[in-house]
This record gives sequence, C-alpha cells and structure tokens, in this order.
Amino acid sequence: MKVYNNVDDISFFKNRAITVGTFDGVHIGHQSIINTLKNQAVEKKMKSMLITFEPHPQIFLNKNNINNFPLLTTIEERIKIFSSLEIDELLILPFDNSLATLTAIDFICELLHKKIGFSIFIIGFNHSFGKNRQGNYKLLFDLFDNFDAEILRTEPVLLDGLSVSSTIIRQEIMNKNLELANKMLGREYFLTGKVVKGNGLGKKIGFPTANLSIENNYKLIPNNGVYFCKVIIDNEIFYGMANIGTRPTFFQAGSKTIEVNIFNMYRENIYDETIEIYFLKFIRDEKKFSNVDELTAQIHIDEKKCRELISSLFI
Repeated sequence: MKVYNNVDDISFFKNRAITVGTFDGVHIGHQSIINTLKNQAVEKKMKSMLITFEPHPQIFLNKNNINNFPLLTTIEERIKIFSSLEIDELLILPFDNSLATLTAIDFICELLHKKIGFSIFIIGFNHSFGKNRQGNYKLLFDLFDNFDAEILRTEPVLLDGLSVSSTIIRQEIMNKNLELANKMLGREYFLTGKVVKGNGLGKKIGFPTANLSIENNYKLIPNNGVYFCKVIIDNEIFYGMANIGTRPTFFQAGSKTIEVNIFNMYRENIYDETIEIYFLKFIRDEKKFSNVDELTAQIHIDEKKCRELISSLFI
C-alpha cells in the first residue's frame, strides 16, 4: 500500500476507484465499503484509493476540549489495518482550516476530480462530508452526470439488529460489553503503547506487570476494571490480565494506569518496547480491598478465570 500525506505528491490518474471517510475503528461497516472499493477496482482494472483525515475532523473542530471525541483507532493503527486490507493507495489529508471551510462541491470537483482523478466513487449509506457536512449521496449523484464517473452507495451492515457504527462501538466498550463491540469491529479492541517503568507494586505481590503509556491523548481507554486480554510483542502472542484504574487499595487518589500481567512471559525486560493489548473479556470492576492479602487472593481468582478463558479459545 502506497501512503501519501500530501495531495501534491499524487499524480492525476482517472482510472481510480476511491472512497472518503475518517473510518475510525475500521469496523465491519467500514470493511464492507473497503471490500466494495477493492472489488470494483479489481473488476475494472483500476487502482483502489482510500482517503482519510488526520486529525479526526471532530477533534479539530472541538480542539479546546480534549475529552470531546475518543478515538477507536489512532492514525498509526488505522494505517496498519488499512494495509492488512490490501488497498493500493492511502491518502491522509491534513484536516486544517482550509479543509474545514472547503465546500463539498469544491472538495469533490477541485480536489478529488481535478487533482487526484477517479472514475468510481464508493460512499457509505449515510456518509456526509464538506463544510457543514453538505456533501452526500444526492449531491454526488447530481454532480456525476458531468464527470463521466460512477457512484456506488453501500448498504448498512446490521448486527444484532443494530446498524454498525463507531458511536455504538464506543458506547459498548465503555459499557464493558466487549463481545458486541469486538463483533462490530471484526477484531478485538486494542491499545498500542510503550512499556514504561511503574512503582513495582505488582512484582512485590507476585504479579509483575507491564505498565503501558499511551501517546495519543484522544485514544479511547476502556473503563476501570480487570480484563482478560491478548498481548502482542514483536509479533509474538501472549495472554494475560490487564488492570485499568487508580489502584485504590494502595492509593487514595492515584492516577489512572494501564498495566498487564502477561502469562508465561519469558523475557525479563520489555521496557521501552511498543506492545499491543487486545481486550477479549471484562472480568470485574476495580475494587478497594481492606489489605494486600485480600487483593492478592482476588488476583489469584482473576488469573484462574483468565487461564480458563485461554483454554476456551482453542476448543
């Protein structure tokens, strides 16, 4: 997959099939659009191009509020997922004032049609774009008579009677309903971060943990609690239990941490390494225990439950 970060780096080429969107989460609804894009490109011997934005438009438009729009996927995570879906070209448009004030017609006509080129445009069933979100399927349909181009609108993807959307997935993650969220994503929800030194409390009670630092402040962090998880380090898969919270047994007003006890970990030092934690199942809420012995006993119960869940994955 060829990645472009600037329109000026792209040569005009009419024989393209394109789609445009933020695609936060790259969930199964997004994947349906991308599959249509790829199929059309293969069938008609075109290049497939996906156009997305960084930062997310909602973050840019509400940049004074850091909590305004939690991301399911950072741009780095989206690039990784897009690459796995075998798209030919990815254009990441910097979302700034000039793009935010560009009308839908100018976006389509001047930027996409004249500078990039396309013969097929794939659009999601309810997608809108451009200044004040005035661009939609109807606008494209009206314009394309003059473009000698084809527009295809995909149908919504339904799961458990719900139309799959990034909004619903965010809600289900925060409601600790990982089963539905992960089904809608088409994979387990994950965090990418660097392992940093903690205060060693886990090691002192027999459960050493890797403490994760998340660089992007907008990344959605699941609610506090204990989770059964999968951990990927250097393309190796491990399983374990993650704890998100403030460790109230030790601290009255602790800061929020993300730490994972990795089962069968043979490496002593993974500090400064980037790892991925995939959330498979919610185990229990965070709780303040009367003493360390009570906490340790509960962690043993949590571990037993997680190890049993590992066995169920391979049945």
